[in-house]
Amino acid sequence: MLAEDALVSAGSGGNMMRAIGTGKIPAGAVTVSLRTSGMICAFSEQPVVDSQGEIAGFRDGTGHWLP
Repeated sequence: MLAEDALVSAGSGGNMMRAIGTGKIPAGAVTVSLRTSGMICAFSEQPVVDSQGEIAGFRDGTGHWLP
């Protein structure tokens, strides 16, 4: 049984869900995931567009962005 305050997502990528699971990255904080695909992730209210394609434009399950 899930707790009443548990967040449930219809689907997402592992890196994005881990970022949320670390406490929903607050503005100004960064999280690092060193698993199969290494990732450094930050929080943004707006999408971050990288014309060189080096920064992924992930959107999290709460409507924010995780560049």
